[in-house]
Amino acid sequence: MDDTKRLAVATLALRISLGLIFLVSAIGKIFLGMFPPIDKILPFIPLNISAYLLGLVEFIVALMLLSGFYTRIAAAIAGVLLIVFLISGLALGIFMSAGLLKDIGLLGAAVALWLIGSPRWGLDAVFVRRAQGKTNG
Repeated sequence: MDDTKRLAVATLALRISLGLIFLVSAIGKIFLGMFPPIDKILPFIPLNISAYLLGLVEFIVALMLLSGFYTRIAAAIAGVLLIVFLISGLALGIFMSAGLLKDIGLLGAAVALWLIGSPRWGLDAVFVRRAQGKTNG
């Protein structure tokens, strides 16, 4: 397997892994009422509204990552969310009890996807191939 295929497989694995984590998290917030302590971070917004909005953003990011649609933008949004989660967990003193240590690894995946994008398998690659075909033909 050449380096190009390895990179494509690696980014696909990162996209699917990060996308599934965001999808499960979004489903928990939107449909199961599994709310993190957002009311302690944003006390001026009711918990059910802020958790629903966060779940909606996570759901959109998940779909973008899973489909490879604007992968770099989705990864950047995921990275910002993860940084906010990490800082909030530290500020609230719940970093370890909330299991936020794993978010450091997820942040690494988001940064990698932000830098690399979706080079082969995903909607980004389809759009690039179509654009190249139109300029070459």
